[in-house]
Amino acid sequence: MKSIKTVLLVEDNPGDARLVRETLSEQGLHSTALVHVGCMSEAEAYLAEHAVDIILLDPGLPDAQGLGAVRRAHAAAPGATLVVLTHLDDESLAAEALRGGAQDYLVKGQIETRALLRALRYAVERKRLERLKHEFVATVSHELRTPLTSISASLGLLVGQWAGELPESAARLLVIAHKNSQRLVRLINDILDIEKMESGEVVFDMKRVEVCPLVEQTIEANRGFAEGFGVRIRLDPECKAVDVRADPDRFAQIVTNLLSNAIKFSPPGEEVVVGVETRGETVRICVRDHGHGIPAEFRPRIFEKFAQADGTDARQKGGTGLGLSIVKQIVDRLGGEVGFADAPGGGTIFHVDLPVWGTAVDQEADFEVAAGIPRILHLDDDHDVLAAVAHALGTTADVVSVDCIEDARRALADDRYDLAVLDISLGAASVMDFLPDLRNSQGDMIPAIIFAAHGTDIACDEQIGAALSKSQTSIESLVATIHGRLAHLARISDEAA
Repeated sequence: MKSIKTVLLVEDNPGDARLVRETLSEQGLHSTALVHVGCMSEAEAYLAEHAVDIILLDPGLPDAQGLGAVRRAHAAAPGATLVVLTHLDDESLAAEALRGGAQDYLVKGQIETRALLRALRYAVERKRLERLKHEFVATVSHELRTPLTSISASLGLLVGQWAGELPESAARLLVIAHKNSQRLVRLINDILDIEKMESGEVVFDMKRVEVCPLVEQTIEANRGFAEGFGVRIRLDPECKAVDVRADPDRFAQIVTNLLSNAIKFSPPGEEVVVGVETRGETVRICVRDHGHGIPAEFRPRIFEKFAQADGTDARQKGGTGLGLSIVKQIVDRLGGEVGFADAPGGGTIFHVDLPVWGTAVDQEADFEVAAGIPRILHLDDDHDVLAAVAHALGTTADVVSVDCIEDARRALADDRYDLAVLDISLGAASVMDFLPDLRNSQGDMIPAIIFAAHGTDIACDEQIGAALSKSQTSIESLVATIHGRLAHLARISDEAA
């Protein structure tokens, strides 16, 4: 344990927290610092400012439950060793936790003192090996991608300009080499994508996306690939204009991967049909193939990494088995759902459901509100920012999003708030003039955080706890600041009581 300098214990039970502290102390681990927080929001705020070696996590927290707690902890510190320590002896949750980024799942009362320390050592070693594997894969992939891209581009030029000057047999070999080089480039890109997503390195640029035009562009970009398999692609004419909140590039990647999968498993002469429909407050994008369907024994594993229905060396279809896993990870990050079903007459329909843009902010702020969670007023005329912050806070806060001072004043009259997040300039109106109105029904001042394109030179005082620049602060950092400020205010309130 010499290499372990800091352990972050996320535990809301004071007795269990004391037991862990005593366990470390009894083993003479005085050089290991144990930092204890009682909820996920405090953990995220701490991790935004500090590095830790191990996170010991109880997934039954007041503001994060089960697998959601594991995912949030892993997202907050993807480089830290994550160990779940819980009273829940649940094998399915344990398996999901390990897939979600945890290195071990320990049940309280079933593990002795020395066994706990041994488990922590093993978890740290597993994390180290995992990190080495990620670094190895990334290094090899990068070293391969550069020369392969050059080779593929060169072969493409030869095929396009000189194939007609070569003997037929040589031209055919050149075309085969070009196709295989493109396949290797796609394979390496898939491996790099999955590694980046699992390590938390992928940043999503969330904005308003017009679904149908982007789907049409993606279909056109994949027609050449489909023609190579003798397959047609058709967009259902019933596609209606609708917008979603997403990263445009990642959205296109979802459609591309679903198309690639459908094209490979459709017989020559068949067509792949893409549909877009609005279903209440969600948009469903469907990709239908005319293949042989998905074997029953393979269905539970279809979104796993490297999963192949035909895993033998002699399988007929190429690919790494990463495409659908990448789709699942992207859709999860976009707050949507992905699934599949048998198609009438044979084949399979894969679908992705994403929130409609018009309801995105309201949906993301309208989670079931747990008793006692903070209520936040967010004032900004940028709807993308409103949606992103509401989504990032999730169930940890009840967020009311407004885009003008008049609506903010009405919101103040209707309810109480623990914190306000404010843009300082909304056209001709200045939020600084609005600050005196920022009081609850008892007349007490409501604490605020400034989050604006400019104005970080604003002096912080008793009311303004932080002034952040949008150009220099990520949404994740803003959320960590919000959680830290709320935790600070809660401590002050407890001390006063």
